[in-house]
Amino acid sequence: AAPIASTPPAGLSDCAPIVISSCANQPMAVTNLLAFKDANELDVQMVWDVESVSDGGYNVYSVEVKREIPFSNTTAPTSQLVFTTTASAADTSAVDVGVAMGPAGEILYYQVVGICSDGVTEGPL
Repeated sequence: AAPIASTPPAGLSDCAPIVISSCANQPMAVTNLLAFKDANELDVQMVWDVESVSDGGYNVYSVEVKREIPFSNTTAPTSQLVFTTTASAADTSAVDVGVAMGPAGEILYYQVVGICSDGVTEGPL
């Protein structure tokens, strides 16, 4: 079943949307994320540990300011979704293509979150 969602009425911008998930078990936090430049120094490759409840795969986000890492998910305006894996908890790698060619001195911080089997609900950061 799809999640039930509620969006605040117009004029209530300080209210947050509410989503009730149909997932029996929400994914736990993803651990041991490693990010490194590939051999051609154009792309950033990432690997992380399996989070067994992430049947919907994983979303990989980036932010430019370190203090924004805890807020990097689908609701954060400063985070950018850079990769979504296949719908499998075992798919624990991603590539941010061409990102290493950015401006000199640019630093990106990555966050990976597991996705529930509903394909929508993300685990904690």
